[in-house]
Amino acid sequence: MKGFLISLLALLSLLPLACTAPTGDDGLDPGHAYLTITNGLTWYNIVKIIGCRSIDGEPDWGFGRFWEGELAPGESVKIVLPIDSYNIYDIRCENENGATYTRYDVEIPEDGYTWEVTQEDRDD
Repeated sequence: MKGFLISLLALLSLLPLACTAPTGDDGLDPGHAYLTITNGLTWYNIVKIIGCRSIDGEPDWGFGRFWEGELAPGESVKIVLPIDSYNIYDIRCENENGATYTRYDVEIPEDGYTWEVTQEDRDD
């Protein structure tokens, strides 16, 4: 029985190695990058961040929900996005009153992309 327990413990000690995917220095899997959104609005929470790959110039907002919650002014959220040979996204944030803030054709580099959403970014 003692030999079985020692063998079992040795086997269990290898599990973290078998279950861990390779990651870069930033902790991300290869082929992924961070999109960091900071709420630079004075009075409003950001409640939704959606996006889609910008392929044909016409965004399909229905399938690209990145994040939902309450991002208060001054707070940030990091979202992991896949990047590959085509890493261009359209990104839209929505505040608690339904106003939207959109950036089109954003290239997400390997070292990530940061957007501080301000009132000047508001869609008309």
